Amino acid sequence: MIKPFRGTDGAQYAHNFKNTYLSEAELQKPSKEVSEQIAIHTKKQIDQLVFSKQCATMGQLRASDGAAQQYIKYTPKQGDSQQTGQERIVKVQAQQLDPMEPPRFKHKRIPKGPGSPPPIQMRSPPRKLTLKDQQDWKIPPCISNWKNAKGYTIPLEMRLSADGRTLQHHTVNAKFAQLTDGLYIAERQSRKELEERNKILKSMQYKEYQEKEEENRQKAMEARQRKNLLLEQTTKQEEVSENLQQQELQAREELRYLRKRELERQLRQENQGKKSKLNRDNDRDISEKIALGQAQPTTQNTLYDQRLFNQTQGVNHGFGDEDEYEAFDKPLFNEKPRANLYTGIQQGEEDNNNKSIRNVPVQFEKADNIFGMDSFIADPVVKKVKLD
Repeated sequence: MIKPFRGTDGAQYAHNFKNTYLSEAELQKPSKEVSEQIAIHTKKQIDQLVFSKQCATMGQLRASDGAAQQYIKYTPKQGDSQQTGQERIVKVQAQQLDPMEPPRFKHKRIPKGPGSPPPIQMRSPPRKLTLKDQQDWKIPPCISNWKNAKGYTIPLEMRLSADGRTLQHHTVNAKFAQLTDGLYIAERQSRKELEERNKILKSMQYKEYQEKEEENRQKAMEARQRKNLLLEQTTKQEEVSENLQQQELQAREELRYLRKRELERQLRQENQGKKSKLNRDNDRDISEKIALGQAQPTTQNTLYDQRLFNQTQGVNHGFGDEDEYEAFDKPLFNEKPRANLYTGIQQGEEDNNNKSIRNVPVQFEKADNIFGMDSFIADPVVKKVKLD
């Protein structure tokens, strides 16, 4: 058990954590009554804490015990308009607080007062700096070659001075001159080799060009000779073909002339006993009732719709009763025979003088050269082939 510690000022502290030796009477287990009282008291304290937290979360304030509420008894002073000498009891209870209400009072901090003066430091009197001291103390700023966070414009001389390269003394190696001389000699030698190589290539190309020109010249000469030979052959073949065409044309003209004469002779023989359409009415008698070569009428009287006759009611009365429908009951033109409804064109109506009668079927001739391809054929063997 930790015993409370009492300080020098008389106050008692329970968190001193000092170990003390206790007697056997103090270390004995408490009785049953004492333990029950301690348990009841502890339970009340815990319930009170839980109830207060619940009220705080629910936004309510309730009286947990009698300490939260007070009853004050007082007697009003004499001289009021109300009754005097009567005691009154007032109930005082804590007002419910709004947790979201801003503070009503503003607390200002008082500025701290002046402290104790600083201790006096003994120093030597300042002396004037010389130019050498300024140069010795001059430190160049640290300028980075990679970062410039502020974005300052830094001159080149400051970058070079901060780089530290001015503090070093550079020496040029003598082998640099030897290297340049060697490169110059190698370049001159390579130029000479390239010039010689280009000369050899040009001579070889010129020789190949001459050989190709000679070969092309020979090919052109051979092609010219073949062309002349083909022209001679084609001219001969064209003359032969023209002669053949002239002979065939004359034969066709003679045959056409003979056929024409034969057709005219046949036409004359057929038209000997017939008269033309213009001259057939010249020798006709006026008293004749029927004209020869003319279409005969099928009926003597004028045709009318027979439904219009023998009607008890006229057209203005509805053309019949309302309950009858006789518009299409009887056929139209009943007396006309059906055989003469549709008649074709007769042969005698056409002009026989302008058209000839054909007794032989039509015959067609196939042309030898339909599209004129004989002029484009260069091979004389192909031109001899005749089209069927």
